[in-house]
Amino acid sequence: MSKSFIFLAVCLAFSAGIFVSSLFYLSLAFLLCLVAIGVACACIFFQYRLIVLAGLVILFFVFGMWRYDDEISQMEKSELVQQDGKRVSFEAKVIKEPQAQETSVQLTLAPDGMRNGLITVFVPLSQRILYGDKVHVSGVITRFAENREFWAKEGIYANMREPKVELVAFAEEQSMEEKIYGSILFVKQKLRSVIYSQLSSPQDTLLAAFLLGDQAGMSEELKTKLNATGLRHVVAISGQHIVILMNMLLIALLALGVWRKRAIVFTGAFVLLFVLLTGGEASAVRAGIMGGLVLAAQYLGRIQASFSALVIAVSGMLLLNPLLLRYDIGFQLSFLAVIGMIFSLRFFQWLLKDWKKLNFIRDILASNFSAQLFTIPVLVYNFGTVSVVGILANILILPMVPFLLGISFIFILCGVFIELLGIVLSFPVILLLMYMVGVTDILSGLPFASVSVENLSPVILILFYLLILWFLWRFHKKHSSPFFLQENSML
Repeated sequence: MSKSFIFLAVCLAFSAGIFVSSLFYLSLAFLLCLVAIGVACACIFFQYRLIVLAGLVILFFVFGMWRYDDEISQMEKSELVQQDGKRVSFEAKVIKEPQAQETSVQLTLAPDGMRNGLITVFVPLSQRILYGDKVHVSGVITRFAENREFWAKEGIYANMREPKVELVAFAEEQSMEEKIYGSILFVKQKLRSVIYSQLSSPQDTLLAAFLLGDQAGMSEELKTKLNATGLRHVVAISGQHIVILMNMLLIALLALGVWRKRAIVFTGAFVLLFVLLTGGEASAVRAGIMGGLVLAAQYLGRIQASFSALVIAVSGMLLLNPLLLRYDIGFQLSFLAVIGMIFSLRFFQWLLKDWKKLNFIRDILASNFSAQLFTIPVLVYNFGTVSVVGILANILILPMVPFLLGISFIFILCGVFIELLGIVLSFPVILLLMYMVGVTDILSGLPFASVSVENLSPVILILFYLLILWFLWRFHKKHSSPFFLQENSML
């Protein structure tokens, strides 16, 4: 029994403890019994490795439960939560990029003098407040009536009713970290201005969502059509989106004859740039870390260790923020997309083995379908919609995504410095986006494009994943291949 196996087991136990604690309440007496059993197994039966491992697993399981409960306790004890329903007045700093909505702008504020907890307020579109600005806020503190943990995972504990926000000072005294983040947002705004000045609707909002993560700009009608055709993952900034784009870029570079390690390094640089262009959002950073681990494993030639590295990284993220596991869909999709490619890519390569003359398209489809195999159940569970035309839509759209990605980056970068060149390069971008919008419009208009699956039981979801894993295990066993990616695969 290797040390790496033991470390992997305790990481899984820790994550399992967080998950169980998010679903059930277990009494202190029961947890103390578990601790006693774990200590006994680890200390009394130290000569039996399996029993010692069982003891460590139990202890880390309890540790995971404690970590989740402690995070919830910190939220309940925060000064913001304690002032629920009270009219307050304080100064605060804008610590995230303001998010423009249809009729207002959402600000995330860190109140002065309060040690933990952020607050959100909404101001009119006409009120220009930027990242780093100092503001004076007055209004009624209001806890979220629903989904408290969903907001708390980002450190946001409350919002404000009837807010009055006044600008006190522009961003001046900033730490080095704040200056770097502000510079990233400045560049992002420059790139955003190129998109909206050169493209018309809905192509502009689609590209802004695709490259910069500006989801708020897309109309609800377009979002509904993308959901109905199973294409929302192409433009939604999530772990799944970043992992799939990373894979497609790597496949495209290899198809162009780029040396494998250089292609991996270039793809890693792209992931870093992409995460920065989204504004360094925490969800994008986490997805970038997960995707980067797979790239690092490929570069080092140890793809077999990618699953272990992924589990260890996820455990580290959960140690810092245990609310991610259950309440952050993007976090779930990041993990599942990578898991899907680790375990099911070879199956889809085999399924599309007759596409020998279309290797580029085959590899892109196999990569995307392997990621979606593990992410679609979670999407259906959370949003209650299954796309019937999703496979056809993905076949028609996905092969052109690497070209759209490359041309779009060149277009917006050139558009910042040379407006005329940006105008010229906008034409192929417009054509590709028109094709994407056209396919989406046609397929979403079919009467059977999607079906609703409401009130899906978590038990059914778990059973579905167990069935997928059993099927893939049988496939790998039948074809005499290990239950993970091999080094000579495309990943």
